[in-house]
Amino acid sequence: MLLRNLLLQFYGECGMLDATHALFIQWSHDVYSYNFMISALAQTKRHMKILNIFYQMLHEAVCPDRVTYAAMFSVFALVSRIEEGRFLHACLIHCLQLSVATAIIFMYGKLGSLSDAQLAFHHICEPDVVAWNCILRVHTDKQNTQEALALYGRMKLEGVAPDQVTFISLLSAFGCISDLHVVQEIHFELVCIGMDAHIKVMNALLNIYAKLDSIETANAIFAKMPDKSVTSWNIMIGVHSRRNEKEKSLHFYYRMSEEGFKPDKVTFINVLPAYFPQDALRLFDSIIDVDVVLWNALLSSFCFHRKSCQAVQIFYQMQEEGVLPNGNTFMIIMSMCSSEYMLSIGKRMHAVAANRLKDDITTSNSLLNMYGKCSSMGYAQNIFNSLFDRTVVTWTIMLTNLTRHYGFAEALLCFSRMVLEGILPDRFVLATVLDACLGIVSLNMGMYIHVQILGTGSKLDAVMGTALLNMYGGCGCLRAVEDVYDQTHGKNTICCNAAIMALAHHGQAHNAFDLFELMLANDIAVDSSTFLGLITACSHGGLIDTGIFFFHLMQITYSLYPTDAHLDCIVDLFGRSGQVKESLAFIDNFHGNPTVLTYRTLLSTCCRTPNAFSAWAAYRALTLEPDDEGCFFLLVNASTKYSCDYLFSEDIE
Repeated sequence: MLLRNLLLQFYGECGMLDATHALFIQWSHDVYSYNFMISALAQTKRHMKILNIFYQMLHEAVCPDRVTYAAMFSVFALVSRIEEGRFLHACLIHCLQLSVATAIIFMYGKLGSLSDAQLAFHHICEPDVVAWNCILRVHTDKQNTQEALALYGRMKLEGVAPDQVTFISLLSAFGCISDLHVVQEIHFELVCIGMDAHIKVMNALLNIYAKLDSIETANAIFAKMPDKSVTSWNIMIGVHSRRNEKEKSLHFYYRMSEEGFKPDKVTFINVLPAYFPQDALRLFDSIIDVDVVLWNALLSSFCFHRKSCQAVQIFYQMQEEGVLPNGNTFMIIMSMCSSEYMLSIGKRMHAVAANRLKDDITTSNSLLNMYGKCSSMGYAQNIFNSLFDRTVVTWTIMLTNLTRHYGFAEALLCFSRMVLEGILPDRFVLATVLDACLGIVSLNMGMYIHVQILGTGSKLDAVMGTALLNMYGGCGCLRAVEDVYDQTHGKNTICCNAAIMALAHHGQAHNAFDLFELMLANDIAVDSSTFLGLITACSHGGLIDTGIFFFHLMQITYSLYPTDAHLDCIVDLFGRSGQVKESLAFIDNFHGNPTVLTYRTLLSTCCRTPNAFSAWAAYRALTLEPDDEGCFFLLVNASTKYSCDYLFSEDIE
């Protein structure tokens, strides 16, 4: 029997399933024979066959051992047989060995029964690191970050030393920028215990820093890694590609090849979108084994560079070569159709995808998003109404569409409907609803959303904090702006800019300047929007010299080129202080491409400080846009205050 079992083991480990099965059915069996047969079937994922073998084993009265039970609980998890798993668990409840108990935790976690997994773990008297890792992974897979951290703390208190798997599992739980400080603490801890020597742990750390957009830290870790793998390179190529930093992505790809690493499928998926379309096509043609994922990567390059005709040709070519598009394919090509002139291509894709809509929510969401961006709200509403299984992403897209097209009241009604249907809103939904509250200055609804956020017990991250800052700023609640800013964790540039702009619009110039100093002290990057907020604060506060200082500072110190919005803000800065001549001089000397908004801004200052320059500003504005009724209104307003009959000369008419 021993030799027979060894032969079964040999054939099974060599992947020779037919030979293994032939020997198995010829001979009598003991528990080891069954275990070797189950192991051979597991290698080829014949899970239903394993179930048959297990029931045959019980029928033959062969008593399973811990190896058998551990394997079977894993199989129950993979084939979603939770009731059979529960029955077997009940039979073994008083004689569970550690490896079997760990397999039970895995099964319950895999099948979504978190309470059963937790209960099974509590029944283990002295869990080892494998059991701790298993329950930890159950929570991290569900993104239960706080529970995972609490378990990790308990694990250390009970004297169980974490291993590589512990840190890899724990790091996978983080996904919000507000988690960055916790990740940094874990990073420090794993360095202290020498885990930074393990490449898989460092790859997990590299990946989470990239995911949290802490690119400088990711670059520093990568540079210091003594040993790198293809996965390490893929992470760096991928993060820069996703940030549209094409040159950096290609730089890592070329370095990878120079250092002797052979690119894999993931490498090509990450690097193809970074190439210009024709270069991407040449690289694609050099790849031997292509599938729908690689076709999607190629399509991304053409769509990103707005090569719409070629993108459509590639879409049809992949089908001619026998590769069927998936939900991501439609999502990529429809993301290119984000304006009205691309609507015809979007409708063609809709026709191709029509038979997928009931079964593929990704494609439906892509269509919903596309029609919203193309201002075809009728089509978007029809698709939304036709969907029976709406996910939180579907609701988010519809809310965004309504808010984008100023349907703020409709967006709030849509949100109410979502809640009534039992869909739990996530932070992106709540942020969108807060934008709608800002649109109709609905402070009460905004405060209600704020209470809902606080009720979840989670900390305010940058996304939610920014939305609340915009809402409270738009509603004039400066005390709430200060409170929200102080409570927001993981503040980023966008969040700080929202607070500065809220203070700026309500005359709190010096508070805005203090916030700018805090940004610099905390190493938060500043951008052109930061300076737009600062110059706006100067404009509303009548601080001309300070405004001009910030205007030059952004260009000289930070190498930020002023946009039309900055230039118009300087025009407003002079105009609010009655220095209309200086506004005109600034337009002539600095504003290379004045817009209608520029002259409207000047006209507005003429209303506040009546002068004879109104006619000139109106003439220039109406030259750019003859049908602009707003300019006529401002001109009438200015002339009423200044009583200049010549403002309505024949030239202006």
